[in-house]
Amino acid sequence: MTDGIGRVAWWGFSPAQSLLEWMHEKEREGLEDGAQEKNEVNILMIGATDFRHILNTILDARKYPDVQFNIHVIEPRLEVVARHLLLLSLALKKTLGLDSKLNMLLELYGNALIRSPTKTYLQGEATFLIKMITDPSAMKKKMPWITLDQLKYKHRDELEAICKFWRLEDQSAFPITELWDARMRYQYKERYDVRENMFDWDHSMNLVEKAPFVQGRHYKRWRETGIAFELLDAEYDEPNSSLASGEMIKTPKGVVAKRGYWGDMMTGPFIPFGGNTSACDKLNEKRNSKHRFNAVDVTKFNVFTLLGQLKYGPDFKATLENTATGDGYNINVESGHGGKEEDEEDEEEGSDDGVYLPVNNVVLHMLQSNALETDLLRKPQHQNKFSLAFFSNSMVHMLTADVSRIMKESSVIACETAKYMLVLKKDQTKQFADKVVEFAKAASFAPSKKPSVDDDVLVFKRG
Repeated sequence: MTDGIGRVAWWGFSPAQSLLEWMHEKEREGLEDGAQEKNEVNILMIGATDFRHILNTILDARKYPDVQFNIHVIEPRLEVVARHLLLLSLALKKTLGLDSKLNMLLELYGNALIRSPTKTYLQGEATFLIKMITDPSAMKKKMPWITLDQLKYKHRDELEAICKFWRLEDQSAFPITELWDARMRYQYKERYDVRENMFDWDHSMNLVEKAPFVQGRHYKRWRETGIAFELLDAEYDEPNSSLASGEMIKTPKGVVAKRGYWGDMMTGPFIPFGGNTSACDKLNEKRNSKHRFNAVDVTKFNVFTLLGQLKYGPDFKATLENTATGDGYNINVESGHGGKEEDEEDEEEGSDDGVYLPVNNVVLHMLQSNALETDLLRKPQHQNKFSLAFFSNSMVHMLTADVSRIMKESSVIACETAKYMLVLKKDQTKQFADKVVEFAKAASFAPSKKPSVDDDVLVFKRG
C-alpha cells in the first residue's frame, strides 16, 4: 500500500480552510461576543503536513484581535517541521511581490523540480532558518509567531542539518529525476513500460470522480516528472531538496539509511488548494460540459487571493478576466490594492532576512512527534485544554479514548478521510471512515452529521 502513497506526507489530502470554521458553535459565539475564557484558544494539529489550514487560520484570527490562538503542531517527521518553517516564512514575507511569492511557494510546495531563482531563494532561506533554529532569542524577535521551545536540542540539531542539506549546490546529492524514476520502476515492475496507461486509469477511473478539477494532462505530467505547478515559461530543472528525507531501507547487505524521495506519487498536491472553488464563482464555469478551469488554475487563484488578503487585508479581492483571444485568463486585483507592490523585491535576491507581515495573535508551537503520549496526555496542565483537534488520515490512529481528557467540554475533533487515497477502493474508504467514527465515539465525540464516503473531513462534537 505504501508504494504509491509513500512514507512521508509532504502535502495534505483535504482542501484548505480555517481551523476556526470547525470550532464548536459555543466556542465561536464566545469569540464573537468577547466572552472567550482567558481570551485564549488552544488548537491541536496532528499530522496536517503542510501550511494550508495554518495560513487560513492566521487570516481568520484577525477578526478576533483580543484573542490569542495557540496552534500546537505535532508532525511525525522533522523534515515536515522544516518545511513548515520554510513555507510559512515565504508566505509571510513582507517585501516579496505577490506574483513572485506565488510562483516560488507553489514550486517549493508541490514540484520535484524547481526553477533556478527558486533554488537560489531556497538556499538563502535555509541559511536564515539555520540562524533562527540555532538562536532562540533571534527567532523570538524575528519570527514570534512560531516557537521551537518544546523540541529537544537533538531535534534542533536535526533541523539545522536538514537546512544545511537544502543549501548544497551539487545536484547529485538529491538526484530527484533518477529517484522518481526508481520509485516508478519499483511500483510498476513489469508494467513500467505501460505506466502512462496506469496514470490514465488512476485519473479517469478514480481521481476524476472525487476531484473533477484535476485535469488529466496535469495529473499525468506530475505522475511522470513530479512537476505539478508549471506557472511560467521557464526551465524547471533544479531539484527541490526540501522534498528529501531519510529512510531505513532493507538491502541484501542489511538495513541502511538512504536519502531519497519517499512521498506521495499517486494523488498529487492538487487537492489542498485546488479542491475548493468557493472563492470565485467563475471557477465553476463549464464549456461543453467540462470544467473550464482546472486544479492548477484553482490553486493559483486561491493561493494568490490568500496571499493578497494576508498582505493587504480582507478587502483584497482578485478576479478572473478572459484574455483578448478568449482562450486564456488573467488574475486581476479588483479591490484592496490597486497596483503593483512598491516594496516588491526581485526573486533573484533570495531571502529578505525575516521581514514579515504582522501575525499578532497566532503562535505555532512545534511539539515533538511523541508529545501526545509523553506530554499532553500525562501532565495535568493540559487537561480540558483544547477547543479543537485535527488529525490527518495518516495519524488518526492516535485518536484514542484518552484524548477526551485534553479536550474542552464544548470541543470538536476533525479527522481527514481517505477519500483521496487512490490506493483504496470505495469499500475500503468506507471502512476507514467507520473506523474513525469508532475512535471518535471511544473519546466521547459524536459525528456532527451522518458520515459519507464523499466527505473530505469528518467532524465530531461534544457538549
